[in-house]
Amino acid sequence: MRDETQPVRKRRRIARKRIMPAPGRSTSERAELAELKRTDLNAFNLAAEDAFINLICKLIVEEGPRTVRAVMSEASFELDVSPETAKRYLFKHTARRAHFRFTPDGRVTCDHAID
Repeated sequence: MRDETQPVRKRRRIARKRIMPAPGRSTSERAELAELKRTDLNAFNLAAEDAFINLICKLIVEEGPRTVRAVMSEASFELDVSPETAKRYLFKHTARRAHFRFTPDGRVTCDHAID
């Protein structure tokens, strides 16, 4: 037990690197998603899923078909979701009438134009 007469030792603050925002999503979009994640998970999941579709379609249009791993890593980083959640979004949206398709070599393509 600590003697009440002794001062409480302060924890040393760990110097943290300042992380610059990644290109891609604006800071306001990130803040909006972060606030939703903190306050309303259902609303966050809906917003993140819509953002996932837009993000991946835009990425595919700009850079061509992507691997499943690349889609998962980009989405989990940009949207602050787990890679498993990104994978669930991807597989949900590869249904017959959905946004994405798999090529014979396993890459992801986007069938629908995104505004």
